[in-house]
Amino acid sequence: MVKKSKKSLSLNLLITCVGGDYGPEIILRFKKNKITKKIKIFGTDINRGDDLVARKFLDKFYQVPRGYKSAYLKKIDQIVKKNKINLILVTSDEESLALSKKYQFSDTKIACSKYENLIKISNKIETYKLLEQNKIELPYWLEIKNEEEVMRAIKNFEKKRLEFCIKPAISRGGRNVYVINNNLKKITSFQNSREKHLNLKDFKKNYKNLLKKKYPLLMMEKLKTPVYDLDILSKNGLLINSVCRRRIHSALPNSGHIIVNNKKLHLLAKKLSKIFNLNFLHDCDLMIDNKNKFKILEINPRPSGSFVVAEAAGFPLIDNIIKIYFNDKNFLKPSKVYKKIVPYKSLSNFGRVKIKR
Repeated sequence: MVKKSKKSLSLNLLITCVGGDYGPEIILRFKKNKITKKIKIFGTDINRGDDLVARKFLDKFYQVPRGYKSAYLKKIDQIVKKNKINLILVTSDEESLALSKKYQFSDTKIACSKYENLIKISNKIETYKLLEQNKIELPYWLEIKNEEEVMRAIKNFEKKRLEFCIKPAISRGGRNVYVINNNLKKITSFQNSREKHLNLKDFKKNYKNLLKKKYPLLMMEKLKTPVYDLDILSKNGLLINSVCRRRIHSALPNSGHIIVNNKKLHLLAKKLSKIFNLNFLHDCDLMIDNKNKFKILEINPRPSGSFVVAEAAGFPLIDNIIKIYFNDKNFLKPSKVYKKIVPYKSLSNFGRVKIKR
């Protein structure tokens, strides 16, 4: 890429899934970046957008089909060509896979890793196998290929006196995840999360219906809350920034975080960057086992929806994302870090209303 002077740097940025809780904050902080002289930000979401707060702060909003539908790529291509998009920040799993494949040889860059690496990351079982090969500590886990293997796996966990959770190899956002908790009397979800919690007796009784058509599955030991988000910003497998955030409420990732300073997690981020040849920003979810050791739950093929929390804490992720795009190797480090970040509600007007007097 031809180097440009700082004064001439401009960027047309497309951000997907702007309807998330932190959509407006992500847009505003990109607009306040210290790298570009001029930036235009376009946004997409599967919802129409009339009530999306993020729409207020965009140069242009577009409603799009879901990322796995055939019409999605056609719509994105129209948006890219019409607005001369330089960089796309993708914030959902399906879109990351679809767009990384389509634009891997295009002048329009996708702020994510290469498609072949995202395929590995997107499959939790393949991820675990690769991590094991690289001697990364994992929770105790088993692969379940079909219905006949479920009871055998359960007996294995019972023998080790471990409670467990079970999830599809490919899923996102807690969908179709079941957590065994023998203190519960009925199936439930906590704090409006998508994952379901139930006791072992009920799981044994209903697993054929619960797990129908979801194989292969990953069964792993149940870890201790809270959940930790490890933001990993890399360029071609080399770590630039890493930030560990402890969720104040594990099932509600957008309700505030505590920044955790842990050298072992920084080294883990460095290893993961190399193993998966990570590029741009990725999210790794962790929890703690019974020996208080951090264990990986999953690595996501896109940034965390709450990565902007790390930005608010003082980590220059957004400036460095832009630097990666412009091939600027002078990456920034945080000059001042705040330990606790909590959200608050703000107000914005959406246009004039004529009032009859």
